Amino acid sequence: MQRMISVALALSVTTLVAIQANATVEPGELFWQAEGFSEQVGDTPAVFTVPLTDISNGIEYTISEASGNMFVGTLNETGGDGTLKYVINLAINGEWYFWGRAIGPPTGDNSFFWGFDIPDADAVPAGPGMNIWDFNEPAGTQSNNFPFGDPPPDEVLFGFTWYRASSREGPFTGGGNYDDPTPIDLAAGEHTFHLAVREDGAYMDAFFLTTDRMFDARFMEPAAVEPQGKLATTWGDLKY
Repeated sequence: MQRMISVALALSVTTLVAIQANATVEPGELFWQAEGFSEQVGDTPAVFTVPLTDISNGIEYTISEASGNMFVGTLNETGGDGTLKYVINLAINGEWYFWGRAIGPPTGDNSFFWGFDIPDADAVPAGPGMNIWDFNEPAGTQSNNFPFGDPPPDEVLFGFTWYRASSREGPFTGGGNYDDPTPIDLAAGEHTFHLAVREDGAYMDAFFLTTDRMFDARFMEPAAVEPQGKLATTWGDLKY
């Protein structure tokens, strides 16, 4: 399908209104927007509004939709090594299954660093306790992170799609296996989650935690309550 080409302006810090960091739907569910961070280190990941045009492997494409019409990421070939911090609250103890709604074009441009309950000083790209979250990888690679076929269709490569949490380096043992998912043990109460740049050209729209092992976000969009606005806190000046 032909996509309309246009370029979106990133939001400046003076006008940035972030979605509430977390929105509880049921006791065993938590949904939050990627732009709903509480703190930021560095200029990236940046916040964008739709539509946004980027290029990957010589292919120009437009991100035309996002939850709340906003998302975070780093334009391809611009670099970046920043981190976003989220503060979330869980209603119950449990084994939580973690999803992210992301865009990760193939042959690079397809991963972030992530981690729960890591000291801020360690929650940096390739820092202690951080995991590598791969989305799509080069065609032909043997990987659990190919849940949509090899190669995945264009609408998956260049549109937001739900992926299970995975890590090929880091403390989380899950490889993104969709048939045998790996939970994260999290107690009720407050937790921190960090998302850090690994590859420019990757984007994140939203996150979802659930205690339902059988839930598959690829086939059923997680429900979310109407968010409330708040101003994001930043570390350092943001320049877009």
